[in-house]
This record gives sequence, C-alpha cells and structure tokens, in this order.
Amino acid sequence: MARQKRPSGPLWTVDEAWKTAVKERMKELGIKPNQLAEMVDADPSSMTVLFRSRTKQSRLVPKIHKAFGMANTTAPVAGISRDDAFRRLERVWSKLSEAEREHLITTGEMLAAKH
Repeated sequence: MARQKRPSGPLWTVDEAWKTAVKERMKELGIKPNQLAEMVDADPSSMTVLFRSRTKQSRLVPKIHKAFGMANTTAPVAGISRDDAFRRLERVWSKLSEAEREHLITTGEMLAAKH
C-alpha cells in the first residue's frame, strides 16, 4: 500500500468563508476535490478532511492559493509557546508509569537526534 501524502509546514486557519471561496473557485474551474488534491500534491482524503465543518486549520492553504491564483490574506497560526508545551508535557508526564516515562524520553531523544 502506498504511503499517504501528508502536507508539511505551518498551519493556517480555514474558516467556512474560506472553504466556500475555495469551493466556488473549484466550481468555476470545473475542478473536483480529487483533482485539487493532485494539484497541491496531497492525498485525496485530505480534501474530505479539509472541507469538514470541524476542520479549523490546514497546511494546504498556501498550495491551494497558489494553484488558484488566490491572494494569501492571512498569516499562519502561531505555534504553541514553550511554556504551553511544557505545561502540556507536565500534565501528560504525571499520568505516565515509570516505563512509559522512559519510553517518552527515548522517543524524544530519537527525534532530537534526527535534527
């Protein structure tokens, strides 16, 4: 089975107005969701997820704007702050067993070694 194409890069806000504008542009150009996925080098299932009402962010926004010649009027969503990340990690850490904590540390070290 082929590996699914996953977009990378920062997240961008996708509200209902943006989704409607993209859908209207697709209709104008006669483009189906699977064709848009191909245009932006994404898996077709990404389009299903993108247009769900509960989807609020996507990494595909700049590629879609480029494909359709749309202006990029927003900035990417800011990443989480270091303090927020540490607070989240502390909440998780407190719920882990010693073995799970060791596994988390080992995984973190492996990820850090890749950079």
